[in-house]
Amino acid sequence: MPPSHTRCGARTRAVRSLGGLAGAGLLLLGAACGEAPAGLQGRWTLSAETAHGEIRGTIEAGRAGCSERAVEIGLWGERFGTRGVVAGRILGVEEDGVEEDGVEEDGGTWLSFPVRTGLGEGTAELLLGVEAARLPLGVREGEHEVLLAVQPGLPPEDERAAWAEASAARLDVEQAAWARGGFRILDGEALVGDVRFRGDGPAHLALYDETWLTDGVVAATVHSEGPELVLTFLVEPSLEGEEGRLRLNLPTGSLVVPMAPSPVPGERRLALEPGFVEPGEREALQAAARRAADEAEEALLRELVPGLLAASEAAGAGACAPLEDLAEEWQVLLRGYEVRIAPRAPRETGPAGGRCVAELRPAWEQHGRRFRGRLPDVETP
Repeated sequence: MPPSHTRCGARTRAVRSLGGLAGAGLLLLGAACGEAPAGLQGRWTLSAETAHGEIRGTIEAGRAGCSERAVEIGLWGERFGTRGVVAGRILGVEEDGVEEDGVEEDGGTWLSFPVRTGLGEGTAELLLGVEAARLPLGVREGEHEVLLAVQPGLPPEDERAAWAEASAARLDVEQAAWARGGFRILDGEALVGDVRFRGDGPAHLALYDETWLTDGVVAATVHSEGPELVLTFLVEPSLEGEEGRLRLNLPTGSLVVPMAPSPVPGERRLALEPGFVEPGEREALQAAARRAADEAEEALLRELVPGLLAASEAAGAGACAPLEDLAEEWQVLLRGYEVRIAPRAPRETGPAGGRCVAELRPAWEQHGRRFRGRLPDVETP
């Protein structure tokens, strides 16, 4: 898809991410002629914890009332970077404004430029302001943004060379890893899965920890959204037939288990490490994941059931009210189980107090839903 051409004017806020990656099939839309900001003439150094770079910009009078503008950009991060200093494009101006949530947002000039990632070439956009530059590297609003400090003047040549060389060396390693296609999935230092990408076909994915478990190695569909790969796959537990999903951000290497279309607190964040997992190692980890999930499941039920039975006795007015007569929160907490609340037999003994017991079994057995039994523990003399 070719870039769109618009009249001189302000840059819209619609597109703020890296796209056009090889295999992703996306090319960002941008303005060919925008209203030239008066301050975009000079040289600047950009710096952040994870990226460094420079910008050189000039403006000259052009035809048809627009300005002919030239910009050169060098930007080098851990998993992305330009090939030296490259020609960029000035897309337009974004005025200072207030977002819908009431947060003030500084404006600036939108620039686009080619970058390299582990999976291929792409196009990035950067918002250059007076004191800071914002580099959005994700698809979801506000996620994977890099904020860089802006200082006048170019960096020393030896620093710029060191940034570029370090970035290029890391990207060579990254591209070699993608050529092999195999990655280990880590939660901190713990190995919780592995994935093998296979060109344009489905990926081979295995997940194995207390939280979720695939049935061995499963096929995961892969589709691209700008700078991210989205994997969709069958996984347990699946209480309402839902599939699992992972979002892999290529410029940062972050692997997110999304809970909503927009980032929300509590989302699980994993990491990829180049490498493969042998079948024997995977089988051992899967067995350990089942044991850990079974122990966690039983511990949680032992914690929940006393409150459940108290609610049942309160609602039953002397009897044991069934689960469907209780507050909806109990039905949500016990999704995936068949629950029968029954009176305790006269000869049964157990914890002091309480007239009822809960009999639980899985609606269908799966990871995190394997417990079968009665709670609390009772004995018959």
